[in-house]
Amino acid sequence: MPDNTSDPAGEWPKQYPLELEDGRKVIAEISPITLADVKPIEEAYKKFSDTSLYGRFFTVPNVLPYHNLADRVSHLDHKTREALVARLGGRVIGIANYAPDPDVPGTVEAAAIIADDVQRRGLGTFMLRQLVRIAHDRGNRKLAVEYLLSNNAVKAILAKFVDTLISEEDYGISKRAVYNLDKGT
Repeated sequence: MPDNTSDPAGEWPKQYPLELEDGRKVIAEISPITLADVKPIEEAYKKFSDTSLYGRFFTVPNVLPYHNLADRVSHLDHKTREALVARLGGRVIGIANYAPDPDVPGTVEAAAIIADDVQRRGLGTFMLRQLVRIAHDRGNRKLAVEYLLSNNAVKAILAKFVDTLISEEDYGISKRAVYNLDKGT
């Protein structure tokens, strides 16, 4: 597996302070995905609500929608493709990833999912901002995101750090937006 510690986004893990629903303050750690994350991701997936799964995958799959997650992770090159995992203790609470858009050179498609009990605390924004910096530092100049029209959280997150919309395509229930990464990273 490639060394993922020498990254343009800096030293890993990144730390992100969270205040939980019960008022406790904790520190989540974010770093590039490794094979050690496979089982915790599989466990986290079982706990995501149908609403969160639908917002990420546009369906509510009965099983993790990756046939062999360990194989996908072991072949992740941490250059053209990247995935970040947020952990709280041994529990995975967030996953964000990008992959190249095969039809548009220099463009990556990004997506994220955050555990229900830590949503709306800035973690998704923080993870996507890290991911966008990595993608930009690796030579990608455009970010494509497909989201449900009803997903106001994604629109708000993107508005915080990518400000130049290049194009939008409306698919009825979802929209695909492409942003310039040369600004706001």
